Amino acid sequence: MTSLYQLHQFATEVLTDHGIEDASLEAEVLLLDFFGYTRTAYILNLQTEVQSKDLRRIKGWLKKRARRIPLAYISRKAYFMDHLYDVRPGVLIPRPETEGLIEVFEEKCKTYSPDVIFDIGCGSGILAIEAALRYPGAKVYAWDISRKAIATTLQNKVRHQVPNLEVLNRDFFSDRKRWASILSKASVPIILTNPPYIPDEHIALLQDEVRLYEPKRALKGGSDGLIFYRALIKGFIGFGCVVICEIGIDQKPPLSQFLDYKGLSEYEFIADIHGIPRILVINFRNLMQ
Repeated sequence: MTSLYQLHQFATEVLTDHGIEDASLEAEVLLLDFFGYTRTAYILNLQTEVQSKDLRRIKGWLKKRARRIPLAYISRKAYFMDHLYDVRPGVLIPRPETEGLIEVFEEKCKTYSPDVIFDIGCGSGILAIEAALRYPGAKVYAWDISRKAIATTLQNKVRHQVPNLEVLNRDFFSDRKRWASILSKASVPIILTNPPYIPDEHIALLQDEVRLYEPKRALKGGSDGLIFYRALIKGFIGFGCVVICEIGIDQKPPLSQFLDYKGLSEYEFIADIHGIPRILVINFRNLMQ
């Protein structure tokens, strides 16, 4: 017989032997995900016997994690803004730092109450769904070129019951006729996006969990990491929207230079809790084409 406590010890040893950092914490999170426990329930059940069928499955999870497969791909779930989301291999895993984008969105909506919201490159749909939950009266559109991302977003749409979300399996920049028509009829459109912003040559330097398993298309931002931003900024000139996007930790200077070059002055960079500029807000509403 194996108790949950003993299983935690075993899992910690396995993960330690395979070089996983914070192995004890990782083991706990893995077991929490597997059993669906809160941490309080987990502690209360440490002496509970683990059934043999569960033990076999958990050992399978540990073998995958030892190969550096991200836990979210093993458990098929991740939390974002305290909400549970379905996740699958081939779709970018939600990051805690991206929650800052939703926090900025909420703050900006005190000034701009949106009737239309875009999520460009929606992945698992976290930005679109969080926005749709906060503004059920707004129409939310989510684009992604990846079929896996769209399937995951649709799963999460059902999970969170957001009927005001439309999901589009298309390349956003090739779908200009559609979104331009939507924007031309909107009163206060807000665009949310967490684009690919890692310079291509830096991909090889990422940790194994990201480099080996997460989709390159959702990570690679061209030679300087800015290819998406340039297309986005050029595309929205002439439309009265507010753009809120996540940026890389060293991208404020080149983005400032490009925005100034394009004649844009109503923009701001917002720092995270570490003082690093991570969110860019661009106001196109007062700009004439």
